[in-house]
Amino acid sequence: MGGAARLSFSTITITILPRMSKPVFGTCHLCGSHGKLSFEHVPPKAAFNHRRILHAAFEQVLAAENLDKLRGTFQQRGAGAYTLCEKCNNDTGSWYSGAYADWAHQAMCVVISTGGRRLYCIRTICFPSGC
Repeated sequence: MGGAARLSFSTITITILPRMSKPVFGTCHLCGSHGKLSFEHVPPKAAFNHRRILHAAFEQVLAAENLDKLRGTFQQRGAGAYTLCEKCNNDTGSWYSGAYADWAHQAMCVVISTGGRRLYCIRTICFPSGC
């Protein structure tokens, strides 16, 4: 597994690290406290974010002719980063992750039901073409 990747967006720095036995310390992006950070799954783990992912630069993905040959670092437990203290991570998870996971599962059912056909959405109702 590769080393740490740092992304900076104006004043926010996100450190993406491989799963480590050592605790990660920093500033919580929600409450601002300094201390041990926990791994925040984005999107939530229950929304199909529980498997290994390849972390690659966005420009690299756009320019790739063959996505199977992309290079980057693998994150073994899904997309996310050490950005929140444990309390904030648990709080935000209880606020939205259940509803987000329900939405993701409903969306996946719609996508699977298309059988590869185009998906048409009218207002908030989606259905596969040919229905």
